[in-house]
Amino acid sequence: MTKETLSSNISLPAEIICDRNSKITSLKVNTSGNWKLFAGTSVDNIDMSMPIIEGNSKGVIALSLPTSRRHYFLFNYSSEKVIISEKLLPMAGAHNLRDLGGVKTIEGKYVKWGKLFRGGELGKLTKEDQEYLNSISIKTIIDFRDYSEIEKMPDIELTMMNKRYHLPLAPGNLAGNTEINHEKLFSYDAHEIMINMYSEFISDPKCLNSYRQFFELIQNEDNLPLIYHCTAGKDRTGVATALIYAALGVDIESILNDYMLSNGFLEEKYRKVKNEHEFFKILLEVTPDFLLNTVRLINNNYSSIENFLIKEMSVDINKMKQIYLY
Repeated sequence: MTKETLSSNISLPAEIICDRNSKITSLKVNTSGNWKLFAGTSVDNIDMSMPIIEGNSKGVIALSLPTSRRHYFLFNYSSEKVIISEKLLPMAGAHNLRDLGGVKTIEGKYVKWGKLFRGGELGKLTKEDQEYLNSISIKTIIDFRDYSEIEKMPDIELTMMNKRYHLPLAPGNLAGNTEINHEKLFSYDAHEIMINMYSEFISDPKCLNSYRQFFELIQNEDNLPLIYHCTAGKDRTGVATALIYAALGVDIESILNDYMLSNGFLEEKYRKVKNEHEFFKILLEVTPDFLLNTVRLINNNYSSIENFLIKEMSVDINKMKQIYLY
């Protein structure tokens, strides 16, 4: 099992893990006691007539399911039920493509599976990857990259997709730009560069406009299921995800835990370049400080993230919760 298939949400009683190459699905049980697992090809058609597997202990169990499409599951344990699916999608040709579903809110609700997906560039998807994503019926892709990034690595078109939006967040390109003159680049403080870049995400008028359009799109259910992405899927996409979770009532600790998962999911992608110089390691990873400083700036300027979302992003909090929470 590769590093990218390691546990991503141990707060859930069980998790679904898919190998990125073989796409073989496994169940990771994090709780003891009797349990049953039911499956379906969507949340609405999970077959409750008979469990596909049941047990009474913790462990990882391979499931005999077709690898060409995604499945959703209901895990029944101790008279409780929770819907689960794989957090990290099994993409051989992409890294860090994740479902926002399964995260618990302060109010005790869960973010819905199969609605919003976050990720990095989608230019190297294999045929099997495309088949898998088409089984989710992705309708919309939102691309935060600038024109030079898109020209270098255009997204592969998906069969079911009929809407594409380009909402550039230009400061984010710096984190992935390793073609700058190295001698000049190393004269800068990498941590400060990242802090400043994140600050621009929530202060630069062009960035604010891109995020504002983004929230307008995700508040329209006709655009779902939807993938939004940048190059690595960690900074521009990471801030967007943090704001979505905040709108849905997810606590800051859970938001940070999800944000930090990018380091493990991107390890293989950036291992070589990070080993060349510590400077690149800072640029190509995330730290809590990047996001927490952004939250502090929002709180200082808008009193709260909720005020920022409502006043600056035109977010209808109640509508977001109706669309995205179980």
